[in-house]
Amino acid sequence: MQLYDKYSFKAIYLPTIVVLSSPIINIYALVALTSINTDQIPFSITRSPKIIASMVPMLLYLVAATLVRTSGRKKQEKLLRQWDGFPSTRFLRHSDKRFSEEMKANLRDVVKQVLNINLLRLEEERKQPQEADRRISDAFALVKDWLRKNDKEAFWQKHNIDYGFYRNLWGSSWLWISFNALFVTASVVLYRVYGSIPFLCLLFLNIAITAITLALVVLYLPKSIKFSAEQYAESAWSAFYNLNQRSESL
Repeated sequence: MQLYDKYSFKAIYLPTIVVLSSPIINIYALVALTSINTDQIPFSITRSPKIIASMVPMLLYLVAATLVRTSGRKKQEKLLRQWDGFPSTRFLRHSDKRFSEEMKANLRDVVKQVLNINLLRLEEERKQPQEADRRISDAFALVKDWLRKNDKEAFWQKHNIDYGFYRNLWGSSWLWISFNALFVTASVVLYRVYGSIPFLCLLFLNIAITAITLALVVLYLPKSIKFSAEQYAESAWSAFYNLNQRSESL
């Protein structure tokens, strides 16, 4: 994977920025408050040594980016148990209803012709469900490689990137919420110690950020992850089939 390709930017770097939104907002808020309300706030973070001011955010971002990526992959196992496997595998099972029986039969034929993989028939799949899933999974891994080489439009890749973004953001929600809780607590302490209106405003801001974060993590992200994963699987299988049909007709 390239350091700054489209997938890395949206699926890793962008979720990291979202996870770090609470520290970022609080730092800018404190800079603004300490510069405007010098009579009510007895310190200024703008007086920190420049080397600390520049290195700490960079180190924090690099650590957070690593945690975002690893957390997303770890949480993916929980998603697969809830979904009964990857959508890309599930959609080609004989028992699944996402694709029509005709479409699945056509896809199985193309997989055999292009990738030289024999997917199990209905009776075989019932007897050996794990082997059936393994073959479908192996086929989809080759389908992805085939699409990268042959599909210039790569509409399926957009859904793959969306899935990576939502998965990594949801997987690292523990870090996102932890930052919010940290700054809510810090705001409470600062207000109790100094009792100034700017810190009270900062406290309300952090409470609002935390409420929005919890709503996104609980209500929005789980549905978005599943939707983007299913769109990715459907668009990739469909692109693989359609491109091969076009090549045969030429």
